[in-house]
This record gives sequence, C-alpha cells and structure tokens, in this order.
Amino acid sequence: EFKRAQRALEEADRQKNKFLATLAHELRNPLAPVRYAAALLQPGLSDEALARVRALVERQTGHMARLLDDLLDLSRITRDAVVLQ
Repeated sequence: EFKRAQRALEEADRQKNKFLATLAHELRNPLAPVRYAAALLQPGLSDEALARVRALVERQTGHMARLLDDLLDLSRITRDAVVLQ
C-alpha cells in the first residue's frame, strides 16, 4: 500500500513537472513577437506599421493572458478552491 501511494505521488510530481515545462514553453512563445514589436517601436514609425505592431502585441498578450488564466484556474482547482462538476 505504501509503495503504491509513493509511486502515485512520484507520478503526480512527474506530471506536474511536465505540465510546468510545457506551460513555460507556451508562455515564452508569445513573448518573442512582443519583444520584436517593442524593438520596432521607433520614432517615425508609419501609422500602418504602428497598427500592425499594435495588433501583434494585442494578439500575443491576449494569448498569454488566456494561458495565465488557465494556470490560475488549475491552481484554484488543486487547492480545492473550485469544485468541478
């Protein structure tokens, strides 16, 4: 019984680590275009280019916000702050 519980805890820990690694990767992906867009923001940028940069930043930060919301939801679930039905 103890060995089975220990294996279950080890598997849960492995899954958690895998999830965190995946999440870090998924959060990093939209960050690169935002950094690129920030580098483009120079004086004299055309209105058209500025609109493209703004759209890129909005799209990528929206993606990051959804990922962070999912992470917060997961945190609430694991702390039993939310009950799934």
